[in-house]
Amino acid sequence: MIQLIYPKNNEEVCLQTDIQKKFVELGLARDVCDNGYDEPWLPQQRYDEEYHGDDYSYPLPVDLEWQDDENRCYFTLEISKNEDMSEADTRIVRSNSYKLYNLETGKKYYWRLICCNDASEIGTFTTKATLPRTLYIDGVTNVRDIGGYKALGGKVKQGMVYRGGCLEDRTDRSRILTPEGFEEFKRLGIKTDIDIRYEVEKERALTYELTKSYGMNRVAAPVEHYANIFTDEKVRASQADFIRLFADEANYPIYFHCWAGADRTGTIAFIIGALLGVDADTLSNDYEFTTLSPQGSRNAKSDTWQEFLQKLNEFEGDTLMQKAESFVVGYLGVDSDVPKKIRSILIDKE
Repeated sequence: MIQLIYPKNNEEVCLQTDIQKKFVELGLARDVCDNGYDEPWLPQQRYDEEYHGDDYSYPLPVDLEWQDDENRCYFTLEISKNEDMSEADTRIVRSNSYKLYNLETGKKYYWRLICCNDASEIGTFTTKATLPRTLYIDGVTNVRDIGGYKALGGKVKQGMVYRGGCLEDRTDRSRILTPEGFEEFKRLGIKTDIDIRYEVEKERALTYELTKSYGMNRVAAPVEHYANIFTDEKVRASQADFIRLFADEANYPIYFHCWAGADRTGTIAFIIGALLGVDADTLSNDYEFTTLSPQGSRNAKSDTWQEFLQKLNEFEGDTLMQKAESFVVGYLGVDSDVPKKIRSILIDKE
């Protein structure tokens, strides 16, 4: 007999660490300095030499536990969003516990264990609706879902668009998507990898063929960062191509990244969120969340971020969403129906 131990039935579980919860709780009132030393919400050892570079952006796993009267050690674990266990994610487990990562927030899940002709009862738990939804992808840093936030007439869908760091870097062997990391990408169903780095950065990338070898469609669409996104003519057409990719439902789910998933990624993620009707403070908070990764502090009060917001605010429109539309349609030159198409794909209407 297989008996489920944890989580207890109908229990609510949290996917955020204490550090992440404190960071989100403080919001834009937190003190985030460019040198990264005046951050009371982080453990003191964060900037000791021994701990420098720790990644606090990873989510908490759900620690599944069970016991088996026959002491077997080979089980099939099934996780589903459906009570009848249809469309279940199946994994082989060789112990009586399993760390389950990368669940959506604010969702109810069902799970059970199967061994030979024996099966446990179906257990259920709910994940707390904490944002942002961060992910653990082995070999990649600073990964999170842009979904879950309030948008125009609803919420941004989870599981559609992910942002993060690069998947391959010759200068840092830890920045290479591992087979285990790719298995997570497969579970997430990633179809399109949009690389927004400059072509000159090929020198420190491996081959740009990594995601293709894993069966994902890789698209090169370099973008600029901060206020340069509004003025750099060299990547103007490429930035338009990037936006157009989000208007085609066949491209989803999408993963987009620069090198660190911080500056260019943070800037263009703000534009996508603004097109969806997410408010500026929420998007700035999401930008600052990179501070919890090894990439160093990102400060929404910094001159670079404030200049970006000021330049965006100069575009025509009464709302942030309208100003973002004016930028992508009026400056980048995408068709006027593209923002509406993006919203129809990415917003869950209430």
